[in-house]
Amino acid sequence: MKPTDSKRVVTMRDISEVTGYSINTVSRALRNKSDISSETKAYIRKTARSLGYINNTVAASLRLGHTKTVAMLVDDVSNAYHAMNIKIVEEYFAKHGYFLYIICTRDDEEIELQAIERAYSQRVAGILLSPAQHSHEPIELLRRFGTPFVLIGRCHDEADYAMWDDEKGGYLATKHLLTLGHRDILMLNTSSTVSNRFGRLEGYLKALREFGVPAREELIRSIRMIGNGSEQVADEMVSGSLSCTAVFAFSDLMGFNLWTNLRRRGKRVPEDYSIVGFDGICRRANLPFSMSSITCREDQPEAALAAAERLFRKIGADPVPLDPMRSVADVEFWDGGTTAPLR
Repeated sequence: MKPTDSKRVVTMRDISEVTGYSINTVSRALRNKSDISSETKAYIRKTARSLGYINNTVAASLRLGHTKTVAMLVDDVSNAYHAMNIKIVEEYFAKHGYFLYIICTRDDEEIELQAIERAYSQRVAGILLSPAQHSHEPIELLRRFGTPFVLIGRCHDEADYAMWDDEKGGYLATKHLLTLGHRDILMLNTSSTVSNRFGRLEGYLKALREFGVPAREELIRSIRMIGNGSEQVADEMVSGSLSCTAVFAFSDLMGFNLWTNLRRRGKRVPEDYSIVGFDGICRRANLPFSMSSITCREDQPEAALAAAERLFRKIGADPVPLDPMRSVADVEFWDGGTTAPLR
């Protein structure tokens, strides 16, 4: 068969005839099996491309019961935290011959439910997700479908999950600010119903209690994770209607947005306000600026990697039931230079 012949679909038999290898060897080479040498695999793949061969994923999915695709659902792909997790997951599954399918749910449960249904209809092998957690319905839907799934950065009693220690993180962030002399510390939380908000808030309250500082209702604010809800908060801080000298933000993205809005109003960080975020983005990324944050300890596995490894095991034909996974990585404070002693 000539490479330019477009009258019919190229098959493994065509590749076999051109290369001289058996159809079985061609098949195993294209599936990246370890018993085929690297040189042979490279030659067969090059020949397959020159002939215009496209793998029949439909046939493969009928044989396996699923496609070699994993879906990953996140609320906001512009959040660097999710982008870093996507990179970790994509690299892990690529090594095992799987493609990653990214779906942005925009913190909307209806979109999340539709995404789960779409992923299931496309016969994905498994799903990784950071659910909005407005209700239990997405988890219940996943359980009904029977598709293997693992949560990243969220916890749920009926699901495997990998996350960071939210309560300890909230405690360390607030304790750091208290140690610097701050007492009017704003907890900028998320208005979403995600499980993280409760742990981080409890850590904040625990540190206040330890230092004998009364918790004040007006210093616990909630804004949406997506959008620029910190703009109004910055207005109130600058006008004096919201009296605080330091901020513990639910996420680095919230901290970045607040910092930007304060700067636009002529305020400086950390000279005028100290800010601590959560996610460790600046420590893990090469950025021209940095922000103090709570991050996973370097000797701990990334939650995204732990979740990917768990999902791969669940996808595999392991006849032994797996014990529930409740992976909670230890965290630490990372000094990015956005905090200073109270003046």
